[in-house]
Amino acid sequence: MSEEHLSLLVHWEGASVLIFETCAQMPRAARQSFALRLEGGALDVHSHLSAARFLRGGARDEALARADGHLATLRFVARLAHRRQHISHGRLEELSRALDEAGRMLGGWRRAGGR
Repeated sequence: MSEEHLSLLVHWEGASVLIFETCAQMPRAARQSFALRLEGGALDVHSHLSAARFLRGGARDEALARADGHLATLRFVARLAHRRQHISHGRLEELSRALDEAGRMLGGWRRAGGR
């Protein structure tokens, strides 16, 4: 595995911690909807990234595409939670930066042909 891919996994671990901390601060009413989606999405991204490390060809491309799809869903759920006032503006900015950076790193991996 290249150093770039390891960097993405390390970055994602930090982003996941941020997501879980954010969910822990949400009001009880938001935990069964927004928090579960955010936490589950974070774990799904990690699962697909981890799998992609060991796959080749089309299978790796598919795993990376799935991770990318989960990132898009995480962005949407975070924005929606913010609109519902379950996430502060500052926390949304922090989450958005982490998700956007992960997306850039993932995009680089995908453009490199999954190598």
